[in-house]
Amino acid sequence: PEEPQLPEESEVESCLKDYNCPLYQFSDLDMTKWYHDGIHYCVENGLMNGVESNKFNPKGYTTRAQFVTLLYNIEGRPASSAKDVFPDVEAGTWYTDAVNWAAENKLVGGGAEGTFMPDLQITREQMATLLYNYAKYKGCVKPEDTEETNTLSFDDVFDVSDWAKEGMHWCAAKGIVNGGMNRIRPLDTATRAEAAFIIKNFCETTK
Repeated sequence: PEEPQLPEESEVESCLKDYNCPLYQFSDLDMTKWYHDGIHYCVENGLMNGVESNKFNPKGYTTRAQFVTLLYNIEGRPASSAKDVFPDVEAGTWYTDAVNWAAENKLVGGGAEGTFMPDLQITREQMATLLYNYAKYKGCVKPEDTEETNTLSFDDVFDVSDWAKEGMHWCAAKGIVNGGMNRIRPLDTATRAEAAFIIKNFCETTK
């Protein structure tokens, strides 16, 4: 697979934060807040939409299905031959194709009893693992990255689940997932604004 196909240049950096900004259409967003660049990038590139005609809901939670769909959108929403991969992912939902595609390409695996748990709020370590798996799928993970990730240290590094360590460390080393006060907060969930910011970091890092 080729690298994610997104515009080479984004208007984020040159945004005047006026009525031309993609955030202007949403009444619950403040263009001067920290989340501007992430949401601007995702809306501009068609990766995320509002929850209503003029609402984005930046503080709303992000589910596993929503985050997988973000990666599916980056990939261009390709067809998948996989069907009925998880018993809790019904045919014909808005996220069915995205989850089947992610499972077919080994981005996601089953949880308890082989389920996907689409409505569960996604944690930061789950996001990092998905991004890492997608980066490997796109050929964006280099052999020398292993040594880099092994040198990372956070005060809460022991809170990272064993299955998530490789992905969490890779994302942190690349600046995709950041830690404040030397904490990476692997078990915290992510808001829609935070997910947008992380997706922007990922796309700009891997392109």
